[in-house]
Amino acid sequence: MNEAAVAPTPPRPPGIVAGAIDLLLRPAAFFHDRRPTIRGNPALVIVIVMGLEIFADRYESVVQRLGKASPITAVASLLLSSLFIVGPLRYFIGGAWCRLRIRFSGAPDVDPEEARAIFALSEIIRSVAVLTYTLLDLALSPVRPWLSPTILLATAWSQVVSYQGVRASFPVSAWKARIWFLLVPGLFYGWLYWKLF
Repeated sequence: MNEAAVAPTPPRPPGIVAGAIDLLLRPAAFFHDRRPTIRGNPALVIVIVMGLEIFADRYESVVQRLGKASPITAVASLLLSSLFIVGPLRYFIGGAWCRLRIRFSGAPDVDPEEARAIFALSEIIRSVAVLTYTLLDLALSPVRPWLSPTILLATAWSQVVSYQGVRASFPVSAWKARIWFLLVPGLFYGWLYWKLF
């Protein structure tokens, strides 16, 4: 009795939790295995999170500057501009800057969607850390998310994730990628934090 050979079922893609853990703990494998691009609803979620991070970062300074003069209107304006202007600009300009840095690192042909995905997925690490810190800190003291050691670590790790994502996804020179994805952002964030202190 001949039974027809049953074709093995292809493995199901890992769920969002497994993907998030891989992104955080094994970024090189995450980008090598998936070669992600972001479109539609996932892109919208990332843009919203990036906009909310900007809102959280600017909230305290806006409220302090206004004092008691119509803070509701100012906060609503800040929220709307963060969500509908700054978040999308950060997503697209950041993706274009990431693509340019990948080219500076030696990759001759860079898919813009793949470069944008590397930028967005590495930045979301810092954005989620800022929002989490802000929500936890909001009821206890003034919000200063950029001064938290947790945010410093999340910022540094997001740069490592972008570097590993670029190395796993594109034929780049290792030393050029270190310059453009570790050294240049490290100098920029170092300068930024020095100015904040």
